[in-house]
Amino acid sequence: MRIKLLFESVKKISLPLILLVVLAVWGLWQNNQHRAAIFYSRGLDYHEQKQYEQAIAEYDKAIQINPQFAKAYDQRGNAYLAQKKYALAIADYTKAIQVDPQFALAYNDRGGAYSQQQQYTQAITDFNKAIEINPEFTWPYYNRGLVYYNQGQIAEAIADFDKAIQMKPFPNVYAMRGLAYYKQGQYAQAIADYDKAIQIDPKFELMGVYINRGNAYLALGEYIQAIADYNKAIQLNPQEEKAYYNRGLAYEKLGMPKEADADFAKYKELGGK
Repeated sequence: MRIKLLFESVKKISLPLILLVVLAVWGLWQNNQHRAAIFYSRGLDYHEQKQYEQAIAEYDKAIQINPQFAKAYDQRGNAYLAQKKYALAIADYTKAIQVDPQFALAYNDRGGAYSQQQQYTQAITDFNKAIEINPEFTWPYYNRGLVYYNQGQIAEAIADFDKAIQMKPFPNVYAMRGLAYYKQGQYAQAIADYDKAIQIDPKFELMGVYINRGNAYLALGEYIQAIADYNKAIQLNPQEEKAYYNRGLAYEKLGMPKEADADFAKYKELGGK
């Protein structure tokens, strides 16, 4: 009887104490999560401004408070990648994946880092994993397409660009599919894709889209349209040597040697060989 009474007395005292401890620990955990999120948010702000060292310092603080903060590892990896510190970037992406094995974005980002180092097998493995985790994630298809393109697997690249376009059309993917079509000699399809990239973003300059469209027109013998595109490329960047050289070729085809010679001379002046 005494044992029972003693047990009940302890239970009456312990349960409220345990509850208080649990609440205190929970409150501390929530406070730490909040503090880590603040540092992470600051890191994103610095990152957007391309102040990578400051961004990394903020991500460091977030990770110190919460070592299981997968997004902070991933973003710090992106900051390192922007600085071309590939080993550090890959280490952070790997840590993010260890914390959260279903973190598709981290696989995609690590694949991008491998791709930049021309470690294409590792890159494709990561892009495949990102797609396996989230089949509706656009970027791994686009990035895998880039790897296939760089490896000369043009049909596979186009298939991935097709998939990315179905999910989320954006200028980059149209411009890259245009390059892939050009490689296959499908110049009309290439022009249609360059048109779409420019339509989405009239100031789109990635991969010299105006030069590339001009090249497709040149290949089709549509020299006036080619010159118009080279003119646009030169307007956007007067130091773009390729635009002068290719415009010179178009002038040559039109029987305008004076204009062609002037463009070839400008090409050499800018360092062309």
